[in-house]
Parts: sequence; C-alpha cells; structure tokens
Amino acid sequence: MSDIIQSPEFYNGFGTSTVQEIQNLRKALSSGYETDVTQFQGGQALSIQSLEDTLVKLTFTEKQIKFFTQLKKSAAKATNFVEEYRINDGYGSAGGWVSDAENAEADDPALRSEIAKIKFLRNMWRVNETLNYTNTITPAMALAQQAAMMRGMRTMERSLFFGDDTINPYEINGLKYHIENNGSTDHVFDLRGTAVTESIFKQGMELIYDNYGTGSILYNSPAVQTTIDSIFGGSAAKPQFIAQQGQLNGISAGYSIKNFVTSFGTFDFEPNLFIAKETWTVAKKKNPSNPAQLIEGATSVKAPAMPVIAAATDAPTVTGSKWASTGYSPAGTYGYRVGAINQYGESMASVAATAAVAANGAITLTITETASAYATLGYRIYREAVAGSGVYKYVKTIKYTSAVQTWQDLNEDLPGTGVAFLLDMTGAGAERVMKLGELAPIHSQEYARIAPQRWGSVNYYPNFKVYSPLKLIMIKNILVGDYTGANPLIDL
Repeated sequence: MSDIIQSPEFYNGFGTSTVQEIQNLRKALSSGYETDVTQFQGGQALSIQSLEDTLVKLTFTEKQIKFFTQLKKSAAKATNFVEEYRINDGYGSAGGWVSDAENAEADDPALRSEIAKIKFLRNMWRVNETLNYTNTITPAMALAQQAAMMRGMRTMERSLFFGDDTINPYEINGLKYHIENNGSTDHVFDLRGTAVTESIFKQGMELIYDNYGTGSILYNSPAVQTTIDSIFGGSAAKPQFIAQQGQLNGISAGYSIKNFVTSFGTFDFEPNLFIAKETWTVAKKKNPSNPAQLIEGATSVKAPAMPVIAAATDAPTVTGSKWASTGYSPAGTYGYRVGAINQYGESMASVAATAAVAANGAITLTITETASAYATLGYRIYREAVAGSGVYKYVKTIKYTSAVQTWQDLNEDLPGTGVAFLLDMTGAGAERVMKLGELAPIHSQEYARIAPQRWGSVNYYPNFKVYSPLKLIMIKNILVGDYTGANPLIDL
C-alpha cells in the first residue's frame, strides 16, 4: 500500500486513493483472491475480499440505510477518477407547421455535459492478535468489518442527501446540492417553520410533472412523518378507520399514512433517520469513563481545533432578511456555537456567543480558526431555536475561506426544523433521474501487519450522477413536534 494508509484511525470517511491502489484493487477483485479470512497466512495477509454479499445481508437487516439500497447502480467508467455524462434537457425550439412546399427549420436537442468525480469512502477495522489464541477470531473479524462497513454506509447515506464537495472536496454531492444548483429556485419549498400541508405535496408533484417527471417517493425524517400522520390522519378519518379495524380481530388504534394520491401521480412516504436534521446538535462523543453516555467533544482525533466566535447585531434593516417579529424562532436574543469540520470529523463546539436581532435585521458571526495540525474545511453553525433556551440546533454548514471569516444569519435556515425530499425514482435507461456509479464495489482489504493486530479497511469508490435535477424537490424548515403556541423541539 502507499503511504496514504498510516494507522487504523486514519480514515473514517471520504478520502483519497492513488491510481496504483485502484489498479491493484481491480486486479485483486478479478483474480480470485482467497476470501476466507481465517486462512490468510504469510504474503496473503495483504488481501482484498468483496463484501457485496455481506452488504446485501446487512442492508436488509439494517433497514435504515434506505436511499442507498434503492438507488440504481452501475459500473463507473472514469478517466482520472472523473466520469463525464450528458444531460438532454430539451428537444429544440417550437415550430413545424409549414406550407406544402416549404421545409421546416432545423434545430438541435439541448445537450450539456456534466461530470461526476469518483470519491473514496474508507473505514478502518482491526482485531487484536491475541484473539488468534481464542475460538472467536472469525466472529471478531466479521464484527470488526461489519462495524466499519456500517460506519461507511451511515456516512454514505447522509452524504447522498447533504454532501457538498465545495465544502468537503472529498465527499459526493448530495440531493440538496443538486436541487439548490439546478438553476431554479422553485424547487425549494420553504415552509418557514409551519407544518407541511396537502397543497405543498400537490404543488411539488405538479412541478415534477411540469418537468416531464412523476414523483414517486418522499424521503423525510421520523419527526416529519409523525407530523404528517397527525395532520392527514385527523378525526374525520379515524372513526371510519376504527370501524374497519373492528371488523378484524379486535380494534387497533392509530393511523399511518403510507402514500399520497395527486392528479399527477402517487408517491410513497419513506422515513429516513439520516435526514433528521431537527435532532442535530453540537458534536458529541462517548464518555471514556462511561461509554453509554455521550458528552461534548471532537468526533475524531484528527478533527480541527475548536474555533473562537463572536456575534454582533447588524443594521436595523438588512436586505434579504427573513427575521420576523412573530412565528417560528422570531426576532430576539440568540446564542450561537460553531464546530470546525474536515474529512475526519468535527471539533468540539465553540464557547457560545450571543447577540440580539430585530425584525428585518441580521446577526453576523465572526469565526476565528484555531491553529491545528489538521486543516479546517468548513464550519457547522448551531443556534438556539428558542431564545435563551441554551439548546443549540444545527443551522447550516459553510465553507472555510480564511483564518478569520464572517457569516451573516438572515434566518433563512431555521434550527430544529425538518427537511424532506420529493423524488422521481420511476425512470430507467435514458429516462433515469439519478444513478450511483461504482468504480469498485464495497470491499474489505487487509493490510500487512505492523503491530500485534490484524487490520485493514472497508472501501467504497462511488460517484453520484443526477441527470434530471428538475425532477427533484426539497421541502425545508418543516415544523415538527406536537406542541402549540411554542417552538417545538426534539431534543435527543
């Protein structure tokens, strides 16, 4: 292996690989390498094994990894880790009616080229050498690899929704990135801290239909789904539901909304834990003295150092401000905290800074980097959703630009609110909307021993191609919870 691999803790997410490593991997996966890890000896200690079958088993038992398993996949044919693909988003200008002796004007289809870079997802595993003297080496190895793979799938699933390589160049661009950069502001529905409604779903399906698509699935968080169940399973529907259930073996209470019917098609609801941003808060880690307890702290020893922040009130009126005197998270005095991130993890959140804001105003954060051996790629910003509550919820991730930089809070992204993605996943072949390319399938590679332990990595080399971003909708700032008259929060 190249010197990129330095220690078992080196990679726990998207990273880099050399051309030689990719060539070796492809050769290994096609050359019949030994796959029984209990039989590796001598030179076979450096080995590669496909985990495709294991992944199938895990994804059907670990059902939370939903979007990844439902995406269509194909081999990525990349040159220098970049795959070029074309999008046809038009058939040419209108016309065609002519006289009996006249030719129509020629026109060309609207074609444009896009690129999808191969990204490298790597998670390390290790097993102590002393386990060779017990009867648990195979389960221990399998458990270590399974844990590494599930960490990778957790990262992959979240990045498929929220990845942004303008902030972290090592990760894929997710749905949020593609929707916000599709050239149309209509495809982001901003509810401003109100509950989702029937009309929002109908408008979203209509918009996808207007762009020659058919919405088929809505990915949302469990909290958003609970809100939807409460709204659409109201009192008018419940008596009939209970009567129907009563004809069966006993009466069942409750109401679950499985899909939604519109004039433009029917879509299914698919709750997904990995988009529950209303629960995201400052970085935490396991308490070394009590692993069952989470405490604040950096998520990796190679995360950047904790930044320092200051908050200041801007001019009374700021262009583009969405601060209001009433509604969800209205004007008031709010505290902020910020965590520094890189490809390895997130720092402990900064000491809080507080500032007041009036309607139509803004607050500016000044973020100062703290020197560290590991570079900062961006910052995650947290804010109180309820003024003075001391409960900090995720607001936004921004790109690192300089050792001292500013960010202005216009209240565009509301902490403690949910998000949902309405997608067209009906197409195939030339009509496909998105696809996951694979330069190499998920696999485990064991490294040569450099310590009294067996160690290696679970690797996956994908790219994410979105051919028709106008067939995707994002609904943001969704009210969650059952509270009335107060700002509802889910504090987990």
